Amino acid sequence: MHHHLAIGLLFVSINCFGSNCTNATYQKSYDKIKEHVAAFRATNAVELADSVLATMNHSNDGDCKTYFGIQLQKGEGLELLLNYEAALKLYHDYIPKAGSLGYWDVLADTYISIARVHEIIGRPVDCLRNLDKAKIIFDEHLEMKNYSLYAVRRSSYHRIYGIADSSRHYAIEAIKYGIAYNVPRSILDGNLLMGITANDPDEAIKYLKNAVKLFLKRESYYGASSQMSNIVAQYIKKKMYPVAFSHLDTMAQYINMMLVKDKGYYYQLYRFYDLKKQILVKQHHMDSAFVALELSQTNRRKSENFAQQDRINEIEITQAVSREKEVSASLLEKSRVLKWVILIVALALASLITLLLINYKKQQKIVLQQVLIDQKNDELTQANLHQHMLLSEIHHRVKNNLQLVISIMTLEGLQSNDVRLQTYLEEITNKVRSISLIHEQLYSHGVFDKINIANYMSDIAHYFKDLSANNESIQFIFDIDDINLNMETALPLGIIIVELLSNSCKHAVVPDKILEVNITYKKMADTIVFTYTDNGPGFPKNKVLKKIQKGLMLIENMGRQLNTVGSMYHQNGAVFCMEFKEKVTSKV
Repeated sequence: MHHHLAIGLLFVSINCFGSNCTNATYQKSYDKIKEHVAAFRATNAVELADSVLATMNHSNDGDCKTYFGIQLQKGEGLELLLNYEAALKLYHDYIPKAGSLGYWDVLADTYISIARVHEIIGRPVDCLRNLDKAKIIFDEHLEMKNYSLYAVRRSSYHRIYGIADSSRHYAIEAIKYGIAYNVPRSILDGNLLMGITANDPDEAIKYLKNAVKLFLKRESYYGASSQMSNIVAQYIKKKMYPVAFSHLDTMAQYINMMLVKDKGYYYQLYRFYDLKKQILVKQHHMDSAFVALELSQTNRRKSENFAQQDRINEIEITQAVSREKEVSASLLEKSRVLKWVILIVALALASLITLLLINYKKQQKIVLQQVLIDQKNDELTQANLHQHMLLSEIHHRVKNNLQLVISIMTLEGLQSNDVRLQTYLEEITNKVRSISLIHEQLYSHGVFDKINIANYMSDIAHYFKDLSANNESIQFIFDIDDINLNMETALPLGIIIVELLSNSCKHAVVPDKILEVNITYKKMADTIVFTYTDNGPGFPKNKVLKKIQKGLMLIENMGRQLNTVGSMYHQNGAVFCMEFKEKVTSKV
């Protein structure tokens, strides 16, 4: 999920909208907002955009093309702040007016931005629909020089929701047209997508190194460091540990060149020490690996603290802007009243004095009531924010503690020569990881009472693919309705799916054949039907069955927690079916 988000925010629009405004200050402000967005200074970008847009509205410059360009940049700032619904509303609000004015480049980039948001939040149908709208505008109104931006987004869509070959096709198109029409960002994004989707590590490294060079040319050391970490990961995959270490040193140089010590800086340090830990574990330097593990966790916490502070700052800014608007509205109203008062003074001074006294008393009463209301609202807001932060911190700490347990058991298993102990620790680690993923979902999305099953299953699948020596040897096929379950229901489901996957990986793997696992969750009236199948030889019998009897008992126990019983049988492989209802929990 994290990579998805990072890549989605990286491919931002770069069109420079020509200004038909007479005020050159607007264009300078627009360029400054773009600079903030490119440097991931989202709060600065949104704050400056709001100020400039207010000035342009007051000056009746709302038809200026630069006005829409600033709106688009503000939307991208909101995306960086993870406020996706606000960004979507902003984009949709100005589309009709931009279309009526014939600003086709604005419209195309806006539909691409809307597609990007839907891609990030997991709405593939909406993403594709908006990409098709942008393609129609390109075909009917724009030249091919704008096509590279569309190709980047199309490639990113296929990378996540479509076919890898299609993703690489559009990535090559982005590079080709980016070079032909001098669109540097499309060249960069195309190389980055090629590096991410490449099947061959050497090919991935080639394109990722191209991306690093382009980032360095832009003096974006965060981007250069991020892609260097991906290059190191490829060398680890190839078991070229000395080469990986040398590139890790280069990554450290890029990190040191980052001037601002923000969440991105500490996240890159976390990635650096995490990769270093992986190499040290592979080389059996366990003491050094423990040190690297501690440093990686420390820097990850620092990065997450920055992210949490950004969210708090955004809330404070929103509240301040709201109060400022209220003050402005109040002052405007007073100004209107004052004009009428002056007119009345010319007609009747006595009546004016009486009206002023009455109006003054009413205003004082209203102001006093408003102050009391604002104080109560502020107290409630702070209390809610404090509760939300505490709950977020609880899930954050639980997730980190479980991750620490997983790391300790993994290192213990690597140090042991007892195969049975290694297997036992691996089984426990898998179950603990299923619980950790739940807390990671709760913390990442800020929703503490529901788990999205599609995202949860995806996280578990990625975990098992990462465990596989060759992550191409296992393929997952999901057919999952939009289902959100409470934690009491999701926890036993996670343990069941981990146990089934563990059994498949141990007993269903056939040489020279990809293990294919199908997982479906379907809503049926007030129940949910869960089906799990693999293409292996089916449930084993006799002696082998006895070895997994403990796992089957665990599945039965988890089923009883859900007040249901699953059925197991063979049909072109192992099949497990279960129908259950979401568990009823206390509101307290």
